Formats: sequence, structure tokens, C-alpha cells
Amino acid sequence: MITKNQNNNENIVEKVKGIIEKLCWVPLLTGLIGYCYMGNMSFVEGLYATIALYFVNPVSDLNNVMVIITKFLAVIVTATIIISLARDAWYRIQNFIVKFYKDSTAIYGDDYYSKKFAENYKHGYLCEDLHAKRIEKTKDHVVMFSDDLENIKFISDHMEEFKSSKSRVFMRLNKLDPFMFDELDDDMNLHFFNFYDILARDYWEKHSLIEACLNASDEEKIKVGILGYGNIGRAIFRNGYLNNLYSITQNIEYHIWGCSKQESAFLQKLNTGNKDIIVVHDSDYLDCSDEIAGMTRVILTEEKNSIELIRQLFSYISYPQIHCYSEKKISFDQIFKSKDIPVVFFGNMEGILSAETIKTEKEYRLGKLFNYNYNCVDKAKKEGIKIEKLEDYNHINEESVESQWKELSVFIKGSNIAYANHYWIKKYLRSMATPTPEKVIAELEHIRWCRYHYFHGWEYGKERDNEKRIHPLLVDFSMLDYDDKQKDEISLKSVKEEVDLVY
Repeated sequence: MITKNQNNNENIVEKVKGIIEKLCWVPLLTGLIGYCYMGNMSFVEGLYATIALYFVNPVSDLNNVMVIITKFLAVIVTATIIISLARDAWYRIQNFIVKFYKDSTAIYGDDYYSKKFAENYKHGYLCEDLHAKRIEKTKDHVVMFSDDLENIKFISDHMEEFKSSKSRVFMRLNKLDPFMFDELDDDMNLHFFNFYDILARDYWEKHSLIEACLNASDEEKIKVGILGYGNIGRAIFRNGYLNNLYSITQNIEYHIWGCSKQESAFLQKLNTGNKDIIVVHDSDYLDCSDEIAGMTRVILTEEKNSIELIRQLFSYISYPQIHCYSEKKISFDQIFKSKDIPVVFFGNMEGILSAETIKTEKEYRLGKLFNYNYNCVDKAKKEGIKIEKLEDYNHINEESVESQWKELSVFIKGSNIAYANHYWIKKYLRSMATPTPEKVIAELEHIRWCRYHYFHGWEYGKERDNEKRIHPLLVDFSMLDYDDKQKDEISLKSVKEEVDLVY
């Protein structure tokens, strides 16, 4: 996701640093020439006289062109070194002061995103050393090296320090699934984040299909074309597949271009649990003008040549709705003559690289509460009492919330967080002028739960087997018993009040 301009800026900085480092030796060379070669001094005398110039303390009255040049360059080099040392000292003092804030954060990273996040975060600072011997003494830690394996190594190397500090640790993953890391999560306050998922969730919340689906007839198809299946394309589809559930009768078609053969095979077998379908196209999207012309929405997920692609799309789509990914802030009015061009820009990383997105506790907190609610309902059922009789009904037991959460696998934690990500849609459906019936919302939640499992390789089986990823409830909603149909309702008054405040 690093753009060409961002790379160029970093390269310029590195080049300037390299020039300054090389410039340090130039006065030494010119000084030796001026004092020894042109001034007939011995090597030792010339070296001493030259070094003295770095300290602006001439020890010789000898003057010639090379000595004058040396005096000038030596002052520049000395001033540069002093400024650099002063800046470094000031940076260290600032970092020391930051550690006393409640939200002090050490940011471990090596790319544009980590540097930009450190710049944006008032009480955070950057640590670029992957091989640091110890972690910083801050309240929180964000580990966001560009390589997933480097992040895993850093966490593993300092695991005992993180555990003993009881700090919150936020770990960046670009490609690997967090559910692979149950051992890393053990006894650590570890949170995972993925820039692409954050961006995709933000995209679907801002450009939801909810109105299109609710206003469509039972047979009307909402066709979404995803052009490109790189990191952005995968995240856009994954979040859409998991969360775009608004109606039992909805009919969304996801048309995807740019998959590998392995990805294509997986997507074609992926169950949706309703009338939604997934269509994978083997040919290049540039050769599929007829198919793309029939899309309700086209999502360009690759920055390369995006403007030219938009021009091509306009040539054969009458009334397109084009959404284009770009990290740059682009005004399409400046590119196209018509101001009625329906192009939507998304992907600006400025909003993503903030504490509100990377260090947010909202999804984790809601996930914990939904899990707590589920356990309390299960407890009431086993004890044969009404849920209202539990102390938890009116007051949240924070100790139980945390202890129950720690007992979960990373996969189940992710399932609860996925529930939280979809909750805003449930609340919207309940708040409409004609509210969606609770039975329908319960069915939509079951479909969403099934999709979460399908996407992670689970399938139906009579007996549950977590190792083989088999679950007996991966069936149609109508086949569930009454209790299983009702289990996802928020039954605790205390939990419902807090959740409603969040949304």
C-alpha cells in the first residue's frame, strides 16, 4: 500500500543523510591537501591542523584556497553534527516525557505507515529497531513492521516482557490470519489489526448496500463487480461477504476478477446461506465489458492506471456507479469535464493511521460483552431460572467479562468481534419506520454466523469437532431448535444499555 510518492520522499531523506555523512570526510581531505601538499606541512601536523578546524579553533596561520574551503566546509559539518545531536537529545527528552501519559505508546515499525502513525499520535513515538534488546516503558505498544513474520518474531522475542508489563499490545497483520496465533495470545493483552480490514469496514459502512437491498424487489439483483483481488480486493470482498446482510430476500451478486486459481476454487465453493451468489471470472476484466456494463456498482481496488480504467469504463457503461481505491486525495471534477461523474473515492490512509482506528477498543469491548451475555444466558438456562434473576442482569461483572474472554480461543474471540461489526446493521433495521421483525434479524444473524465459519473452512457435521472444523449448527435457520434461534439476543439489561450507548 506504499505509494510511489511516499517511497520517493523516504528515498530523498535517505539520500540527504548519505550526502551529509560523506561530506564529513571532505574537509579532512581538502585540509590535508591544503596543509600538507600545498603548505608543505608534515602529515601529522596537517592532520592536527585540519581536525582543529572542525572545532572552529585554527592552530595555523597558513592560508590557501584549499584551507579556506576546508574552514568553510568544516563549519558546516560541525554545525550539522551539533544540530543533529541536539535534535536527537530533544527527541529523547520528548520520548521520556511521553512515557508519563496514560496513553503513552511505543510504535515499533520500519515503513511509511509506522512513521506516519507516530507523527499523528500525540503521545506516541517510533522505535525502528527490530532487534531491540528490551521494550519501551510505555502503557501501550503497537508492533507494526511491514513484514508479518517480523511482527511475530518481535512479539515472541519480548513475550515475557509484554506479559509482565500487563500493557496492551496491538499487532499488525497484513496477510496472515490472527486465528493462527492462539499461543501468542495466551496471557497477553494482545489485539490484532489489519489496515486492509479497517479500510474495508470503513468502506462498507460509508457506502453500504442497505438501502439498495431493502428497496429492491424480491427478484432484483444487486451486482457488485470487484476489479482486482489483491490485498484491497480481498478485504473488500471478505468484509462485504461477512457483513452485507440486510434482508432475507436480498440478492447480491459478487463478481470478482483477478483471483489466483487457488482463491478461485475456494470462492466458488463458498456457501452464502441465502440467495447471494459469488461469481469468479477467469478472464481479465479489461476483456469483460459486457459483464461489467451490467454491474450495479464497480469497485476498482488497484491504483495502477485507475484513471485510465475509469475512462474506459465510462465508454461502455451508461449509468455506472464507480468506486475507486486510491491513497491519494483526488478530485475527479478536475480530471473529467462533467461534474456529474458518479465516481467515489475511498482509501485515504490519513484517517486509518490514527489511534481511533488502530488502538480502538470498541470492537473488542463489544465482543467481550456479547460473549458475557451469551454465558449468562447459558448459566440461567442451566440453573433453570429467569435471566432477570441473575445479578448480572442489572450490573456487569467486569471480572467475569475479562476472565471469560481470556478462556476463549482467538477464533471464538474473532467470532464475537465479527458479531460486533455487524451490530450497527441490526440496530439500523430495528430503527426503521417499519422495524424489521426480530425473527428476521435472528435469521440474518444466523446466516452471518454461518458465513464466518464457512469463510474459515468450517462445514456441517452431526458432531462438533473443533480440530476438523465441523459444527452441527451450520444448517438452515428453520432447522434450529427454539433455544438456538434465540441465543444471540442481548438478554442482559446491563449489556444492552452499554451497547446502545456505543452505537
